[in-house]
Amino acid sequence: MNKLTPIITLATLAVLLTSAPAFAANYCNSVWTGKVERLRIYNQGANQKVFAYIAPGNNDSYVGYSENPNMINALFQNRNNQSGDEIQGYTGSDCKIQWLDY
Repeated sequence: MNKLTPIITLATLAVLLTSAPAFAANYCNSVWTGKVERLRIYNQGANQKVFAYIAPGNNDSYVGYSENPNMINALFQNRNNQSGDEIQGYTGSDCKIQWLDY
């Protein structure tokens, strides 16, 4: 095993996780409505982000990310809600979720 393999693997993973929004259908810079279907958690030292996807939960349904604990809590509550209630939000041009209406 090459000594650089673990470093290259970690760098590749970091690029994939942080650039995922660039490949999405892109709800960035827009208002969106839907049921949170999937949350991707990225916890790398000081960089703690949650990436949100509305139903059906595939990469094309990416709506943005948040680092705010209150917003992350609301995203998890909506995902775990069995009644199917939708959440509405606005994601800025940087793909960061700016507000939620739940």
